[in-house]
Amino acid sequence: MKREKLEAYLGKKVAVTIFDGDTATGVLIKGDGHERNYYSCAINGNGYRFWFRSSHVTKIAEAGE
Repeated sequence: MKREKLEAYLGKKVAVTIFDGDTATGVLIKGDGHERNYYSCAINGNGYRFWFRSSHVTKIAEAGE
């Protein structure tokens, strides 16, 4: 997915589907520092964020409350 399209959803609650079929739901954020050029919208069970690149996203949609 183009970075511009993904960044239009920054700060919104979204459902993201990654190229391998995994999905993540949460507020979309953009990384900085070490995670620069990566995005995240969910924290996994271990308390770590799931980071991905815009090119890994196949589908994104706003998630309901």
